[in-house]
Amino acid sequence: MLTGEQVKKQSEGAFSQWGPTWEKNAKLNGETFKAKGKSNFSIFGHGVGRHLICVAYGASLEDEVDKLKVKNPSVDIACVDKAFGYLLDHDVKPKFVFLADAGISYEENCEPWLDQTKDMSLILNVCANPEWAKNWRGNVFFVVNEDNIKTQDIYSPLSGVNELVKASSNVGNSVIVYANSYLHYDTYTMVGYDFAWGEDDNYYCNKDTDKRWYMNHNQVLQPTGELVYTSNNLMFSVRWLSDYINVEIAPRKRKVYKTTKKGLLSVPIRNLDKLLKTFTARQPEPEEIDHILNTRAISVSVKDPAELNRELPNKQVLEVIIRHLPTDPLEAVHA
Repeated sequence: MLTGEQVKKQSEGAFSQWGPTWEKNAKLNGETFKAKGKSNFSIFGHGVGRHLICVAYGASLEDEVDKLKVKNPSVDIACVDKAFGYLLDHDVKPKFVFLADAGISYEENCEPWLDQTKDMSLILNVCANPEWAKNWRGNVFFVVNEDNIKTQDIYSPLSGVNELVKASSNVGNSVIVYANSYLHYDTYTMVGYDFAWGEDDNYYCNKDTDKRWYMNHNQVLQPTGELVYTSNNLMFSVRWLSDYINVEIAPRKRKVYKTTKKGLLSVPIRNLDKLLKTFTARQPEPEEIDHILNTRAISVSVKDPAELNRELPNKQVLEVIIRHLPTDPLEAVHA
């Protein structure tokens, strides 16, 4: 398990490198938030009784993408920024697209598919590239990362966004963390979450870049015994996600799977074909919804809870959330 000092060092390194850019982006995203941003609590609990396929951009996605064409109304798909266009080119339409980084090109990774975004939701960190939110045709949800160096105290006031999510090291991890905090799916299946690449693989799915050479910091054995290559950042991210699954997801009786033997994360493997052909959503009991809303299972934080971002359509949910917020708005409510 990562130590608090290791996580703090990672956060400080990122802040040192990106601080000025994050500040500029938070201000610009704040303008878009005021114009069309929606509260994350308006989709709170959407995933209860349902399944989420989380798609990252590792090399193994290339092996699995055609299987994702099978549409199942009980299963939603969420993807990271760089996988967005690749999925659409293969006739796979995600419900949620996640953006976390300031350096992800809008022109390369979003603009060519912009006309297809009307029915998709963009969920992004306020410090991410602001061009995505400004031009997105569908719903846009903003969050502020809550980390152990308290950058939320900078970027929440700058942007006007007060709904927080635990900082999670990379965009693939943020899909899991956001979904577990706000959407509450029963189960999660990860596709393309490799955190490493093999001798014959590219760093990214279906994209040959020099990154596989200059980011080759470590040679390690993946759980199946094959030698693979990974960067220091990817090694940190897979350790962070493993800790999060064990501490935050497993105790809630929720399940996390992956679909291939490739990669560094040790979780059970699930057949993607079978999942999409057989999974059926269950109807949650009213008592279950009440439990999610009325107990400390709400593991989210809200800065300045008296000034929630938007008036919610479900007044009962709004009342429950406010009732269970801690006295200190920066203190998370944990299960």
